Amino acid sequence: GMLQVPAYLYPWALLVALQIFMPQISFVGHLSGIFVGTLQLYGVLDALILPSDEYLRAMDEWPSLQRIAAREGYVRTPADGSSSTSHVRD
Repeated sequence: GMLQVPAYLYPWALLVALQIFMPQISFVGHLSGIFVGTLQLYGVLDALILPSDEYLRAMDEWPSLQRIAAREGYVRTPADGSSSTSHVRD
């Protein structure tokens, strides 16, 4: 690209660039998105937003979701405690 921006600064660079080129967009809305994304990255929201592994395993057995769970390619929650959401911070 034209500029090299470190990955951790990319959202902030986009916020500034978009605000310069499109001043009518919602600065506070985009700033809020960056803030919430940062909280999610560091796991602050895990207890509030992401369901527990036990809940996800229970959902796999819900009768109302059996048609989805039976489909090819459906990935069940692992029984070993490593949820599919653990990749968020890796």
